[in-house]
Amino acid sequence: MKRSRTGSSAGKAPAAPPVATGQVPLPLLAVLADAKTAFFGLCLTAGQQVFQTLMEQDRMQLCGPKNVPDPDRQAYRGGSAPSEVVLGGRRIVLPRLRARSVTGEELTLPSFAYASARDPLDAHTLEAIAGIVDEADPAETARREAREEAGLELGALEPLGQGWTMPGVSTERMHLYLATYRDRAREGLGGVDEDEDITAVELELNELARLADSGKLVDIKTLVLLQTLRLRRPELFLK
Repeated sequence: MKRSRTGSSAGKAPAAPPVATGQVPLPLLAVLADAKTAFFGLCLTAGQQVFQTLMEQDRMQLCGPKNVPDPDRQAYRGGSAPSEVVLGGRRIVLPRLRARSVTGEELTLPSFAYASARDPLDAHTLEAIAGIVDEADPAETARREAREEAGLELGALEPLGQGWTMPGVSTERMHLYLATYRDRAREGLGGVDEDEDITAVELELNELARLADSGKLVDIKTLVLLQTLRLRRPELFLK
């Protein structure tokens, strides 16, 4: 398995755009060099503001409009508490808005529960090893990608078939295989191309099945591989 955040590399390279020349002042060069950091900082600031707004909306649903008398009110605003969440891999301060029931019970705001349980700006997707077919035999591509992305040597490959990923939209066709492998996966950074952001991970089959059953496994090819394995080898999931 891998967590990947991969740029587009399939197909022919786009035609080069017209070239324009000009002079860029040195101060502006310094700004451009730090543009990525500045943009990321902007995303973090916007993320903080969005979650503050979402928490206030959650609190209004629980407590009703602010400063509006309501004899049937079931909860009250309780100020805020210092807290932190992870956004984009960085721990940032995000004051947690509070709400209490009329009996004094602390109520959970769904938006804060979501933000504190995961990194909302983490775009990584858990998916099976995959790659673009360069060899004449797609099975050889599967073996090569397993070496490059996870440091694995595959055993016998069991073909599951092939099919179009998006019929009527794309001509991309996918070949699917199940395979055993020797040794443990090389957990950590994987991939050899500059546009690949891959971290190799190894999961127990039962854990992978729980992710699928809870709707947290969102990559279609990985779901197909997993569910096929569950049908063909159910005993592997009984441990």
